[in-house]
Amino acid sequence: MKNGLNETQLLKQHEAIKKINEKFTKQGKKFKVLHGCETNILNDGSVDIKDEVLEKLDYVIAGVHSSLKMEKKEMMTRIEKAMKNKNIDILAHPTGRIVGQRDEYQN
Repeated sequence: MKNGLNETQLLKQHEAIKKINEKFTKQGKKFKVLHGCETNILNDGSVDIKDEVLEKLDYVIAGVHSSLKMEKKEMMTRIEKAMKNKNIDILAHPTGRIVGQRDEYQN
């Protein structure tokens, strides 16, 4: 995705959030900052952030952001593979459609 975070940036962000949460715990506050990201589902169904980084996050959203005109069967295989990744929690924009801007994936 354009201007997205890479693994190094996500890990740095993770450490910062970890320190904030430790501070809250020491102060007796029952508040936690969750750390998550949205990752791109690549054409082969893998995602563009390594699993070693994703497994550290509280939640991961995955979505198709490129090659939107794949044949229906290929797109379904792509999305299914991403959904089987144990680090993916949420599938973003499952039809690909953005009202008034973009049609859904191929039928």
